[in-house]
Amino acid sequence: MTDVNFKDQTQFEWAVLPPLPSKIISRIDFTTNTDLLALAKENDFNVNFIVGPCTKDGVEDNGGSLGGVYWSRTHIYFGTKSAPGYAEAMAKGPPYTYQAYAERLQLDAAHGPMCFTLVGGAMPMRRLRSNVAVIPFKRSN
Repeated sequence: MTDVNFKDQTQFEWAVLPPLPSKIISRIDFTTNTDLLALAKENDFNVNFIVGPCTKDGVEDNGGSLGGVYWSRTHIYFGTKSAPGYAEAMAKGPPYTYQAYAERLQLDAAHGPMCFTLVGGAMPMRRLRSNVAVIPFKRSN
């Protein structure tokens, strides 16, 4: 996980009129053995995530997720047309690295561990849910 400035994250230019506000947010880099864009297209899935305190049942959603899951500047969901460089990156094989953005997470022993899981799916009754990953307390800048 890395602290980044919202105004420097070009992924969000579609959602907010320029200039983007200056605000520190958390970027969560994660890897998976699954090509998420292929999964989304094959199943008409939206791909999102939940991040928050770890619980005995998984993750308590803190409602702080921003904008879904990304690969570089590309938003990963069933309607993504193409992404420059994506096919080449996937051809190298897993693990594949993606990014998710959230309101700045409090990562310290006082707040307890934070967890992350991918969620999404399509109607009716088809859902995407990954395993739960614990985000370490160490923060990189």
